Amino acid sequence: MNGLLNGFHQVFSEEGTFLFTSESVGEGHPDKICDQISDAVLDAHLQQDPKWLKVVREAIKHIGYDGSSKGFDYKTCNVLVALEQQSPDIAQGIHLDQNKEDIGAGDQGLMFGHATDETEECMPLTIVLADKLNA
Repeated sequence: MNGLLNGFHQVFSEEGTFLFTSESVGEGHPDKICDQISDAVLDAHLQQDPKWLKVVREAIKHIGYDGSSKGFDYKTCNVLVALEQQSPDIAQGIHLDQNKEDIGAGDQGLMFGHATDETEECMPLTIVLADKLNA
């Protein structure tokens, strides 16, 4: 049975079997862009460099957005600082005033890796297929 059961994803279809999925995000995915920009800003602050706007633009350029022909250009993009409260959708799953069993991890994931002989790349088939679909 697949679906939500008491708030948890139930992926077991028969005893001893389970559904294994993989996700692949490519260059330009908003999560990857945000990760690289925040890494660059943090590195600059650790070096006590207040030139955060230049740091953000250089990170975007390094990702590959170096001209308007790509639809996004490090030279002309609008860079804003917008600090806000956590999303209510995420917050409702992690607030500590709930029963321990009801507390979630918010927008987080658990990643792991392993080598396998099921593909030439020595990667699990699910990630190989996800990467090919994403290419």
